[in-house]
Amino acid sequence: MGKQENEERVILICPGKGKKTASTSGSDPRKVHGPQSELRRRETAESEQENTEDREQVSFKKPKIHREQRRSEKRTITKGQEEPKKPKIAPIFLKDKEKWTKVSQKMSQAKITTTKCKLVNAGIQIDPAAEKDYRKLVHLLEKEGYQFFTYQLSSERKLKVVLRGITQEITEKEITEDLQSKGYPADKVTRMNGKNGRPAPLVLVELSKEYKSIYELRQVCGLATQVEPLKTKTGVI
Repeated sequence: MGKQENEERVILICPGKGKKTASTSGSDPRKVHGPQSELRRRETAESEQENTEDREQVSFKKPKIHREQRRSEKRTITKGQEEPKKPKIAPIFLKDKEKWTKVSQKMSQAKITTTKCKLVNAGIQIDPAAEKDYRKLVHLLEKEGYQFFTYQLSSERKLKVVLRGITQEITEKEITEDLQSKGYPADKVTRMNGKNGRPAPLVLVELSKEYKSIYELRQVCGLATQVEPLKTKTGVI
């Protein structure tokens, strides 16, 4: 009886499950004791650990996906904003340094724009802003009779190729006509000489740079032909 007085048994019913568990008086009734309660605590702890790992994985992957999307968008924008390279404009060198003031005034009157003008050993270097400014300035200097020199515009430079395998008996006119019929209007066709000074089975052809497909040509005047770029001691022209 003394033991029964000191230790009072309390019957608890878990809501929704209908399972009875026992607890001693003086202890927290919310705490469940026994083998089943220990198993339930383990299952709860494992479930909480799995949920924590899932949250960590989700929080780790989200920034990675976001970064990849931003990189893809950045590449797309950068690719779309790429601008074609502008052709380089050849500089013009005015030899008459003492006449620069007059030339500068005439350039302003003709609305010729430049990116830079500076003094160099060769004279006054004038850098036109565009091809139209280059042509206008060359025309102005020639018209006024000023001494100057410049270089050919890259857009005006010709494509120079060598045709190998063209016998000496075929004339330059016949080669020109054959190239024309194949869609390659040559500006100039020249028979090349060998080291002994005699005509060689080589023909130099000059034409516009837009006809670079001439390198794919395999036959000229009915003869098997090899097309090569013109080479000099300093490299390919």
